[in-house]
Amino acid sequence: MTPRETGLTAQLHECQAALAQALQENIRQAKVVVGDRLCLCGNMDCGLLQFGPPEKIRETTRQLVRDLGPQGGFVLGASNAVVPAVPLEHYRQMLAGRVEGQV
Repeated sequence: MTPRETGLTAQLHECQAALAQALQENIRQAKVVVGDRLCLCGNMDCGLLQFGPPEKIRETTRQLVRDLGPQGGFVLGASNAVVPAVPLEHYRQMLAGRVEGQV
């Protein structure tokens, strides 16, 4: 860390390596690493979202929201992007799981 890195910059620098590793392995572990210092976004598998099955989409979404959302710092989204090929019903299942997962 350089002498100019203070405040948020210093905090980001300290958790950068640990966060990069945790995000590659598991967003839940990344949440442990960053705590309430950063907001995480995404982690809905694009393949699951596109190909289903719908029940798995809903359950996966519900569990993400329950595991990562209660203290804030989590924005649900696709791990990359919601592509036009995603069936509307699958997207609706993700939204329904989000509502069901909220505490």
